[in-house]
Amino acid sequence: SWAKSGIHAISAFVTDDDGVRSETIIGHIRVSNIAPVMDILPTQKALFEDEILNLSASAFDAADQEVLIFCWDLNNNVDSDENGYASDDCDVEGADLAYSWGTWGTRIITANVWDDDGVIDSSTVLVTIVNKPPSAVITEPEGGFIITQGESITFNAGESSDTLTDSDNLNYNWDDPNTLGSTNDGFGENFTILFERSGEFIINLTVTDDDGVSKSTSIIVKVNEKPIEGVFGISNTVTMSAGLAIIIVLLVGVLLMRGRSDSIPESEFTSWDMPVQDEAAPSLSELSGRPQIPATGLPPGWTMEQWDYYGQQYLVDQAAQNQIQAPIVQPQENLINMPAAQPTYEKPSFEQIQQPMVQEPAPVPASQALANLLDDLDL
Repeated sequence: SWAKSGIHAISAFVTDDDGVRSETIIGHIRVSNIAPVMDILPTQKALFEDEILNLSASAFDAADQEVLIFCWDLNNNVDSDENGYASDDCDVEGADLAYSWGTWGTRIITANVWDDDGVIDSSTVLVTIVNKPPSAVITEPEGGFIITQGESITFNAGESSDTLTDSDNLNYNWDDPNTLGSTNDGFGENFTILFERSGEFIINLTVTDDDGVSKSTSIIVKVNEKPIEGVFGISNTVTMSAGLAIIIVLLVGVLLMRGRSDSIPESEFTSWDMPVQDEAAPSLSELSGRPQIPATGLPPGWTMEQWDYYGQQYLVDQAAQNQIQAPIVQPQENLINMPAAQPTYEKPSFEQIQQPMVQEPAPVPASQALANLLDDLDL
């Protein structure tokens, strides 16, 4: 047998027992080549950009199995060896193929096998490369997405991903909620936003690869209202609350004082018919709402609190007694040194003197007055 195809010459002669050799006859034998047969590859494959395609080619040749040569043609649109056939280029040698593409599209991959006689067989597979969309991720900062009014956050999109080829060409687009109507407020992997208002704000990130494919994501930032500093470093809220409490206490005190004044009955007494006299300027005691204290001081056994309640009645009683005892009433010196009007006096008629007089009882002792005051206060 012959391992190589083609025409092979053979010669034949005969020798007898005497050693005589016959004439040599020449003959020719044609040895035909057995072509290799390629096993069929998958008709089509689909994968993402930069994803590795793994294929293995196999063929059978009865005579030349050990010497078969495998090659892969990765682009049947280009005749790299310029032999007139675009699908028999040897872009990758060997029976195994591990290859990837960084751009999307359709590729026709051809596996070729040659024997030692140059006879070829092939199998083709259609490979579709699909662009993988990027992923958009906003990394949460150490302090989280809850801040105080007037603070800022630097957002980071470093955990966004894509295929190896597209990762270096990603575009980052940020939407700042402080700019109404605009969606292209910041670019780059990092973006800082200052929040001057309180509330909840949506931050949008859009990541786009070199093929124009985009992916978006959003997060919510909660901005708490900044406490307003007031007097002595105390917040205005606390200051206003304290001020309001003080006002309420003062109002309650005023109402209690008015209630006490209203609870004191006006004493009924008989007054002499006196001519109208000019009004004197109000004294300091009158301005303060307290009856004027006599020049000799409080009556014996009286307290200031008793004087506030019953001093006016005491002055009325004393004035009535003085009018009866003396024909002329001497005005007391005003505490604030203002000139007082001079009263006029007419001697009462006999009929008026004969009229009975109503006299208020003398002031009770201080201890009894205090007990009455406590009764009035319901204590």
